[in-house]
Amino acid sequence: MVGSRTFSVAFVAAVQAIVPARRGFVEVGRFALRPSAEGLVPVHEALHRSHPDAYPTVTAARRAVRRGLVVLDGHAPRAGQLVSGGEDVRMLGRAGAVASLDDAATDAAADGSGARAPSAIRDEGERHAGSERLEVVYEDDEFGVVVKPQGMPTHNAPAVGSAHTLSAFSLLARSLRPSARDGRLARPRHAHRLDAPTGGLLVVAKTHGALTELSAALKGRDVRKMYVALVARDDGTDRVVAACDLQARASTPAELPPRGECVIPLGGKEAHTQFSIIHRFALGAGAPSAFAELASVELQPITGRTHQLRRHMSALGWPIVGETKLFYASAPFRAAAPPVGLFLWATQLELSHPTTGELMVFRREPPAHFAAWPAAHAAAAATARACQSQLQPASASPRQHEAESADAPVGQLDCEAR
Repeated sequence: MVGSRTFSVAFVAAVQAIVPARRGFVEVGRFALRPSAEGLVPVHEALHRSHPDAYPTVTAARRAVRRGLVVLDGHAPRAGQLVSGGEDVRMLGRAGAVASLDDAATDAAADGSGARAPSAIRDEGERHAGSERLEVVYEDDEFGVVVKPQGMPTHNAPAVGSAHTLSAFSLLARSLRPSARDGRLARPRHAHRLDAPTGGLLVVAKTHGALTELSAALKGRDVRKMYVALVARDDGTDRVVAACDLQARASTPAELPPRGECVIPLGGKEAHTQFSIIHRFALGAGAPSAFAELASVELQPITGRTHQLRRHMSALGWPIVGETKLFYASAPFRAAAPPVGLFLWATQLELSHPTTGELMVFRREPPAHFAAWPAAHAAAAATARACQSQLQPASASPRQHEAESADAPVGQLDCEAR
């Protein structure tokens, strides 16, 4: 029995010794997990808290564990394994990637700049990003605000077929100047995320202190975020509808009031969105059926749930134009989505400076197509109505013909083509 136990211990030790030596992988870093005030926590949460430079999100840490890129006290941890803090962590990486990072570190040291530490260029895509940069609205040594283009993911790799080859996160280091403060992050990090189809303002931390303060402000709902969107009434029957805090609680879309709110829980959690109409587009009978009623709206998410604005506007019966996600809009609505993408833009941020506490307001208007596309849609509908009036029976009064034709721009009537 004793001999069997000795054999088992030796066997386990041998296996644990082999784990770090995966073919094509080498150790790229080592650190100890920080103890948590909560006691035992899942290993992926502990990795994110202890080394946010290497694991910028809990999801990234969980992925590293599942891929076998983490060695915990000499063995590969299980997904969700609980840890108490103090455990030894060895990070693994591909040998080729590490060699490239070492070369980059040597080059930075040689030119005396030291501006690009290995961890600051760990993303493979960033090394081949060329001259692509994000627009910078504001920056200092603590944090910055950048504009994320529509269609570009905040953190994950772009989807196949995307017009973008990089994430916003991979461009932050080359778009913002390095911080000169103590406690600076190895690379700037976004404090929140925007859906890939959504463009607009993104808050970025440059120091550990700023990241902590901004994250706390976002979690405490002390950051006021405003979005603009173009929405359309959707009468499709295959759209998932839930009750909202409106006067009309029907399965068919109600008239969108000038102001309102939606308080449908999402994922079992509280979710609250306020909205107000900026402008209505009265397209009438001449518009395509999918977008017969349009409105530009201002949206303020009080909470921050996944796809909250998109899901809440869908539940109201007024999905955001360009919505292509199943169940967020009816099939005819999704099929009519314009090629310019989702009409949702993070236009304004109000927050307190993470160090000074000064109230700061940032605003960036949406791209030109947010106004040009509905205007063209309205013009086309007016032309269609004018053409229809010309084809009306002679019994219609001349005054009625004149009034209906006045909607169409002069010189744009092409009724024969219709």
